[in-house]
Amino acid sequence: MAHRTLGFAALFLAGLCQAQTVYKVVGPDGKIGYTDRPPPPSAHTVVTTLGRAAPQEDGPARAATQWAVDASLRVYYKQIIVHSAKRLCGMLASDNFTGAKDAAAAATRAASTWEERHAALTRKKIVVVQDALSDAKLNAIADDAKRQNEPYVMRLSVAPIAERVAWCKAMPTTLTMPEFDLAGDARVVRAIMDYVPRK
Repeated sequence: MAHRTLGFAALFLAGLCQAQTVYKVVGPDGKIGYTDRPPPPSAHTVVTTLGRAAPQEDGPARAATQWAVDASLRVYYKQIIVHSAKRLCGMLASDNFTGAKDAAAAATRAASTWEERHAALTRKKIVVVQDALSDAKLNAIADDAKRQNEPYVMRLSVAPIAERVAWCKAMPTTLTMPEFDLAGDARVVRAIMDYVPRK
């Protein structure tokens, strides 16, 4: 049971934590979509990568903007995971299953601590993406993030209570891991906090 619980939690986190590069996909009908997963190769699909440092010949200012966008999107995707975890684990607070209330409280505290630690980054990332990306791109990224997040949230919300309790108990450890602690990543902090809006 524990192995299944950890596997489920790993699946949930792995699916959500890969969002560090955002791909722009132009389909054969001209529709533009955005995803954090590399799309399959297709003769009718053009793929460009957003959020990666631009080639050096494009100039240091462009590279800094690209990296700031990439770092901001990393924070954005992690923020979605933290909010989802807080919401899902908070539901356990009213359950009488052994350890449910403690797991809910621990996960909620961990999520609140993460939010406080990342407050400056989450505020500034809004400035970065609103300055560097069009409204259409922002909407597409938000839609894509929701589309990718919801299946994992739904899967976890209907999992057996023991699995949900174990997953929520693990949240305090999970949210302090380097992949989540972006406030502890000097490159991410510099890229976002040193960004000077162009508009």
